[in-house]
Amino acid sequence: GRIPSRPRVLIYGPEGVGKTTLVADAEEAIFFDLEKGTKYLEVDRYLFHPEDGENGYSPRTYDDVLKALDVLLTAEHAYKNLVIDTADRLESLLWKFVLGRDTKRAKKGEVYESIEDYGFGKGYQIALDEWRNLAEKLERLHATRGMGIVFVGHTIVRTWKNPEGEDFDRFQLRVHDKTAGFLKEWVDV
Repeated sequence: GRIPSRPRVLIYGPEGVGKTTLVADAEEAIFFDLEKGTKYLEVDRYLFHPEDGENGYSPRTYDDVLKALDVLLTAEHAYKNLVIDTADRLESLLWKFVLGRDTKRAKKGEVYESIEDYGFGKGYQIALDEWRNLAEKLERLHATRGMGIVFVGHTIVRTWKNPEGEDFDRFQLRVHDKTAGFLKEWVDV
């Protein structure tokens, strides 16, 4: 039979069309407002940095996001949905985290300043591995706390190479292609 659970959702579109406004109506949602895009909405935001007052609702690092997920996994709360706004901003924090972590582990004098410094395509694969780690933590939140997970993302227009006809432009999630493929497979909707 069916296993009742809240869905894992990915909503993406161009800037300013109302993606965040749409998910603001999600039942008992808490927002990880990575871009400070909820300031005009009546929503609950996770307070990453209480010392910053009303400016503390946006994480500075990927580690802030991981710690907040740990709190949602263990602390008592009534939230039924987690909204991560936006996936593209989260990817930039994740890349910065991976670069810092791997620079500390690297041979003496080796510094990673860009995700491309790992060599052809390797940095994106390393970042994808960290996305998988994040998904495992989100999956625990989904399974143990019954929370729905909603990713909001921006789009970019790219030319699609059509093997059966003329090429055409289409909207794609504004993250690396490996990340986009992974997120689209991971979500239910």
